[in-house]
Amino acid sequence: MLPTTNEYHTDISLNFGTLKKIIEWTTDNCDDDWNFSVIDNPGRESGIYRFYFKSEKDFCKFLIWQK
Repeated sequence: MLPTTNEYHTDISLNFGTLKKIIEWTTDNCDDDWNFSVIDNPGRESGIYRFYFKSEKDFCKFLIWQK
């Protein structure tokens, strides 16, 4: 996985228990290194996660898939 200092990053809001689906998709579909960090843990409200990507191509694929 990639250090969390990459220029390609996006924040997403996820409900408790949905992070696994995102990690599985990213593992299966990204060609280069990636990583994520927790910005705000989920509880009653959604959690905020920041995903980092080494390549612009993977970053774009992720953004399109999230739409």
